Amino acid sequence: MSYIGATPVIGNFQKCDAITTSATDTFNLLVGGAAVSPATANNCIVSLNGVIQAPGASGGFTISGSTIVFNSALTSADVIDFILLLGNVLDIGTPSDSTVSLAKLTATGSASASTFLRGDNSWGTPSGGKILQVVSVIKADVFSSSVGTTWTDITDLTVTTGALATTSSRVLVCANLSFFGVDYNGFKIVDGAGADITDFIGDAASSRIRSTSGNMYAPNDFETNFASPMLIDSPASTSAQTYKVQGYSSSANAFGVNRSKTDADNGNHFRGVSSMTAWEIGA
Repeated sequence: MSYIGATPVIGNFQKCDAITTSATDTFNLLVGGAAVSPATANNCIVSLNGVIQAPGASGGFTISGSTIVFNSALTSADVIDFILLLGNVLDIGTPSDSTVSLAKLTATGSASASTFLRGDNSWGTPSGGKILQVVSVIKADVFSSSVGTTWTDITDLTVTTGALATTSSRVLVCANLSFFGVDYNGFKIVDGAGADITDFIGDAASSRIRSTSGNMYAPNDFETNFASPMLIDSPASTSAQTYKVQGYSSSANAFGVNRSKTDADNGNHFRGVSSMTAWEIGA
């Protein structure tokens, strides 16, 4: 069935740069200083001395690559009024620069600086899982405590985030500890005031001590252990958040970080390193 109605207008319509004529029949075709190559002479409308030229060898010109070849040499007195390129025959061609606006897209939703075009042709907002900030501390010196039966802050294992992006941000906190314990020991991550983050300590069970990790025992003078308490906090706040590590010994005997029990100066004893890192994760 033939097309009913006005003939569709297709192609990449471009007007060639002005051409200064001389005593030759061949001239370069440029648009914005860049060479262009029409598919055929039938894709061009050429006005010479005010007269539209018929295309092809039997007309007034032919096309060879990115040049136009007139059927006879011109002179400097001739004037090429314009050369209009119509694009590829029966091909929509490449849209001209800056001709397709957001309003021409069929995507649903609203385009903005904070959205992106999804594969399902809709504007979307990036969702959760983004790492928004990372803060970390490394503790290479030693720490010892003989307080006993009391949760004790481990010096310099404290991190403070910047202000959180939204109240729905979460904070992943991880500590890596190299430690010794003369007796049974535990560790936990607490907030800046020393309060428990209750979702990440063990359940209350009679006289048992609630911790994030622990119950380690190092009977040898040279032995060290490792612990990696970790939690995900949901502070429901945009304020900066502080986290620290506390240690506990089940008796008055000491526990320490980054050293063995006696820390003797010989090849059987190690010095370790501990760290603590907090990641803000976007909702």
